[in-house]
Amino acid sequence: MITDQILEESQEDLKQRETLANSYSHRELNLTEEQQQFINEKLSSKLWRLNNLYTIRDKNGQKRTLKLNASQDKVLTKYKHNKKVILKSRQQGISTLFLAYNLDDCLFKPGYNAGIQSYGLDESDKLSMRARLMWEDLDPNIKGLMQLDVVSDNQKGITFSNGSILKIGNFRGDTLQSLHVSELAKIAKKFPDKAKELKTGAFQAVSTKNKITIESTAEGKNGLFWEIWNKAETNQLLGLPLTPLDFEPIFLSWMEDPDCQLSFEVEVPKALDDYFKKLNVPLTNEQRWWYAKKKDELGEDMQQEYPSTPEEAFEAAKDGTYYSKLFKEWVIKYRRLIKNLYDEMLPVNVAMDLG
Repeated sequence: MITDQILEESQEDLKQRETLANSYSHRELNLTEEQQQFINEKLSSKLWRLNNLYTIRDKNGQKRTLKLNASQDKVLTKYKHNKKVILKSRQQGISTLFLAYNLDDCLFKPGYNAGIQSYGLDESDKLSMRARLMWEDLDPNIKGLMQLDVVSDNQKGITFSNGSILKIGNFRGDTLQSLHVSELAKIAKKFPDKAKELKTGAFQAVSTKNKITIESTAEGKNGLFWEIWNKAETNQLLGLPLTPLDFEPIFLSWMEDPDCQLSFEVEVPKALDDYFKKLNVPLTNEQRWWYAKKKDELGEDMQQEYPSTPEEAFEAAKDGTYYSKLFKEWVIKYRRLIKNLYDEMLPVNVAMDLG
């Protein structure tokens, strides 16, 4: 269960961090020519740092240096908007990406405040352990070069010698430059009060010009994640410009995950073969075999856990939903969205057929 405790930053804490940041910014650096060249050519690049500095444990539990996969690279390099909502299939590495991303900002931007929110205490503890692994395994030569150290590590977060702090938990009362929320759909489903607290607290702790990223697998057409995704996708279909307060929708299907392949040949049922044809996306045999075997394992949960389209993610295939995507696109294309058409406080029943 998620704790209800709210950790607010006291004036004393804030003053201490500002002092650290100011002192760090005015430190004297006696760099060799080789060190300066290393900073200019490599260390000054965030993309280089994210591909070379941070240790993670892979899906097999083995320690290795983070190298951005296709999905992680796509999210960072293709989508530049400060507020992103990411709908994804399982285990694309997005929470790991933004843990490293925010830790990196804390290390290389003095006085930086970043927050990470997960959906349970166990998950938050795992994120904290992964952040500590990234810090502890960071090359000591880099730490020495940048004169970085940990000042404190407690419930309020990890505070560094440059005055930056990485927080994993609650953020009301804080001012954040960056916030990442992992598995918001699960938070909204299991802890609706926590989702409301995020919306009214943590989201408001991030200024208009700063970063919020939300990522999750789907948990049905309800809750805060669904609301944010649906609004972002609708605005995109309408061709509306992104304002600093809008979220940019990003969908990552199972087809973008290189691990979703099977080298062992299995029989692909005709119904599944027809499904692949309707997708109209080139698939390798290894992807087809993997999907067939994984669907045999997950059954009706396959489309939620490993969706091919955003529509699949929120609602598994059912009789009568075949035209749902076409209907939504038609309504948006011809601007048939009508505001204030009904009283939101009253129940609404809708009935229709193909005519």
